Formats: sequence, structure tokens, C-alpha cells
Amino acid sequence: MFYTKIPVCWTLPPMPLKPSPRHKFFGATTRTATTTTRTSNYLQQQQQQQQKQQQEQLQQQNETLSNNIKNFNNNEKIMQLSYITKSNVNSVIKFPAMSVKDKKKLNKKNKCKRTRKVEKKKKKKKKKKKKKKKK
Repeated sequence: MFYTKIPVCWTLPPMPLKPSPRHKFFGATTRTATTTTRTSNYLQQQQQQQQKQQQEQLQQQNETLSNNIKNFNNNEKIMQLSYITKSNVNSVIKFPAMSVKDKKKLNKKNKCKRTRKVEKKKKKKKKKKKKKKKK
């Protein structure tokens, strides 16, 4: 008798991950209803715990935010008070708010002054150039 080696390609393929119906004959077991209810209950408990944790975190965040806002408002009031005490109150009282017409008049005057200054400078430059040309 001659013994021959079996080629590698003749070996059985690996078992599939999902059991197929033919594996039932070889002793594969199926899940029962009790195991599925246990797992579903466990998953529900986990979800409830996660929801509780999320709610607690949200409450803590809301508390910290409200505290931060209160602190910010208090600090702002303190800053305003300190600014008022540092500035001269008399100067604020002496100069009331200007009307829109007064502001426009001031702007016009300032513009006229600016343009006059610019014109004077231009004239001076022209005179200097003329003097240089004459020399």
C-alpha cells in the first residue's frame, strides 16, 4: 500500500461565524428566550444609567454657567463703579451731551480748518519752488 500526502487545498474550509441551519445537526445550540430577555434588561439598565449620568453632567454645567454669569455681572458692576470714582464727576456734569446739530457744526468747522491748513501748506510749497527756479 502506498500512502500519499493530501494536498493542502483538500483541507476543510474554516467554520463560518454565523451558524447555518446544517450546523444544528452537529450539536450547535440556539439561544433561548431567557437569555435574550436578560440581555435586553441589562442593556436597558445601562441606557438608564447613562441617561442619569448625562442629566447630572448637564445640571452641573448649568450650575457652573449660572455662577460664571453672576460673577461676570458682579465684576462688570465693580468695574463701572471704579471707573466712575476715578473720573472727575464735575467734568461729566459740566459738559452735557451734544445735540446732533452741534456735532455737525463742529465737524464743519474742523473740516474748514483742515482744508485751510492744507491750502496754506500748498501755497508755501509753490512759493518755495518759484524761489528755487528764480535762483
